Amino acid sequence: MKKIFIFLSLLILIFPIFASHNLTISNGEKVEVKEDFILLSLDVSSAPIQSIQFSLSNQLLDKCNLTESEKIEFIDSLIEKVDMIRTEFLLNLTLKYIQNPISKFKINDGVILSSVVYDSEQSLVGFKILYQSMAAFNYYNSSSKSTKPLNRGNIFIQKYTSTSLFPFCGEVNLGGGRTIMAGERYKNFFTSAASGQDYYQTLCQFYSPVYIYDYVVNGKLSSNAQYVAKDERGVHHVWLASENELQSKPTISLSIAIINRAAWFLTALIFAFCALLISIIIIYRFNIKKFLKKLIFK
Repeated sequence: MKKIFIFLSLLILIFPIFASHNLTISNGEKVEVKEDFILLSLDVSSAPIQSIQFSLSNQLLDKCNLTESEKIEFIDSLIEKVDMIRTEFLLNLTLKYIQNPISKFKINDGVILSSVVYDSEQSLVGFKILYQSMAAFNYYNSSSKSTKPLNRGNIFIQKYTSTSLFPFCGEVNLGGGRTIMAGERYKNFFTSAASGQDYYQTLCQFYSPVYIYDYVVNGKLSSNAQYVAKDERGVHHVWLASENELQSKPTISLSIAIINRAAWFLTALIFAFCALLISIIIIYRFNIKKFLKKLIFK
């Protein structure tokens, strides 16, 4: 039960791992996203990987009338901005480790942060957080605020369901009592790469990303995701939301069904015992009748 609780609690945690503006989520199946997007992903199909990626479409840069040199300058600036996000993640992981140091989980052993890279082929800027084991992931992502998954079912099948806000809807503390929605903050990081440039206002006007969350897992799991597909890595549960949809605070729901094998086995034994008992009673009564008939007709 404790493992199920930890498992479902962590599924709802944050975090991108796809590619291009037609996101391929399985062999032959695509999620059509024509707009720019910001993608968060959590892959627990093997050693857990969290990542964040920003798409960078030529259509957006063309709308801003950027020259080739300005495009290169913007990409370099965006890499710097995303590296600031990476530094924040590194700081949070470091603070987590300092609170409860366990040598096998230390930075660069239990968890490794990749550098921020620009994938020119896929037009993506981002980085990944690679955990060396599920134990390392649990160590860095466990939270005292986690709520117990709702248990619905019976003695034979129990269904555990965990529901949480869409990751981009989470509130980020800016200090001084100020907060900002995570999706808006990520958008601001992107647009700030053009700060001080003549095209800054135009970029802010046209940049309206789709927010995407991709959760990848092995095994059977049900969810309220808009897309569910399987590939060689595992099963993808994919949620998408526009900027307007973020305001309605969409939720993600994940459920797992657990079969109580002991209850089924005990039930089978009881049925078998009852069947045997009935058979013995029938045979016994049949033999008694035969015996009485013999006595009467002697």
